[in-house]
Amino acid sequence: FGWLPCCEQVQHGYVFLLSTFVTNLACMEGDPTLEDSKEQEVWRHFTYSKWALPCILGVLFLFVGVLVVTILQSGNNVWDLQSGEPREMTVPSEDGTEAGVSIAAGHLRLATSLLGCSFALASEILFFLHVSAEQLRVRLNVAMGICLVVVGTLAAVAFALDVGREDNAEHCEGTAHATRVCQPRAGLAIGCTVFDFLVASSSFTAGGLVLALTRSGDWSRWPWMERAPSRHARSGRGAAHMALACTLACSLALLILTLLLHGAREPYRDVDAYNRSVSVPGWPVHCSLWRGVTSAWVIFVAVCNLIPTESRVMAYVLAGLHLVGATMAATAFGLDVAALGQAQRAPCPAGAECQAGMFLAPAVLEFVGALLLVVHVGREFWFGVRRQA
Repeated sequence: FGWLPCCEQVQHGYVFLLSTFVTNLACMEGDPTLEDSKEQEVWRHFTYSKWALPCILGVLFLFVGVLVVTILQSGNNVWDLQSGEPREMTVPSEDGTEAGVSIAAGHLRLATSLLGCSFALASEILFFLHVSAEQLRVRLNVAMGICLVVVGTLAAVAFALDVGREDNAEHCEGTAHATRVCQPRAGLAIGCTVFDFLVASSSFTAGGLVLALTRSGDWSRWPWMERAPSRHARSGRGAAHMALACTLACSLALLILTLLLHGAREPYRDVDAYNRSVSVPGWPVHCSLWRGVTSAWVIFVAVCNLIPTESRVMAYVLAGLHLVGATMAATAFGLDVAALGQAQRAPCPAGAECQAGMFLAPAVLEFVGALLLVVHVGREFWFGVRRQA
């Protein structure tokens, strides 16, 4: 038994006879311990890819959004849910206004705010993005600069349409059996006008600086690693970053104010002869409950996944919990789609305009979140493990 010394070295610390026998067989084939221990150590630890953190954060933000939308669309009392229909009933406009302001101006404001956020964020990403082709980088930066100037022009037009008409904004409510009461919303309209001007100013400034710095070759982070930037270029870059940050912040504020003003339009109250509500906007109780439970589950698992650990067992457990969350989100999506279809088939009351646009948000967020969870688990625990193997 020439392999006994090797056996005595390896079996130290093993308790069970079966483990000792397997270890002896491994030693008989030659050296075992160093390479096997390294392989076991590598297999015991799990390493995520660089895309894992963005995926988990994206899932977390999506389902926080689902939870917030669920609370907002559940009615006045979250703890006493009432069943509703996922459609919004409003009084149709006869003069092209909603909440006392022009519908066309509201659409222009909405487009301006969304484009301002998108192009300001894209310009910042392009600055830090490594683009090997110099001509491609220059063309992209020029395109972003021109788009920012266009956003400034749209904001200036929206400012011209809004200024001087702020006192017309109002929120009215009433039914066929109750007095119609109107309350002023001039504060929201004034805020929209102010941020129209701020978005126009910051977008023109940011677009001009991006174009000027692109022409001088200073609007990129990567060439600066090869040469020291001049004082003038450093100051211009700081001013451009500040202008882009102002454009992004003002566009977000304008978007929020536009949505709040849009929500002030006159709702239609479907009531009976005794002024009792027949149907109210909202969701069926089972949809709201299942969506809330799903959001809480996915958020909890995503937060646990952010805890730094290298345990492969823990990683596999979290992957299974993510798949459970994806299944729950897909079920919530199916329930919401069924409720939306039933509401669409229901007749709209006479004298009302029925829309389901605002109730599409949770269904879209659930679908995207479930898809992102499946992609994350497949990339990390199927393709990633195959690459490691």
